Amino acid sequence: MMITKIEIDINVENEKVFKSIKDFWKKKIIDLEDIVLMKDSECGKYEYIYIFSDESTSNLLVNIFLKNEITIFKRIDFTQDMINIINSNELENFKNSLSCTENFDEIMHPFIFEHINQDMILDKINLLGMNSLKEHDYKILKS
Repeated sequence: MMITKIEIDINVENEKVFKSIKDFWKKKIIDLEDIVLMKDSECGKYEYIYIFSDESTSNLLVNIFLKNEITIFKRIDFTQDMINIINSNELENFKNSLSCTENFDEIMHPFIFEHINQDMILDKINLLGMNSLKEHDYKILKS
């Protein structure tokens, strides 16, 4: 699993976004709520969409956005950035910055257990101390 971050115009008509999502559902049997997190940019011009999926699913969604004339200003692999957010205990701040956090834990837990390992947690202890550990850190250390 990887994370693709795309940046679109925040003023895109909702109709276009909804049509894109309907098209996506026709092509893939995936509930977008299970793989997508969104937040508005601080400047208020962009919406950031974080897609937690494999590359082909991410590409499919991006292509459907383009087909529906939704301008994508930037597209990056955000996987390592998210690992850094998790390891620096900034995950709660990231969560609070999102537009909707309803499925946050269901999306993040598989990512954490796939990408965070015991060595990373030991590095975190060295850098931030034992008090910095979260529940998922203890689970990974015990595995």
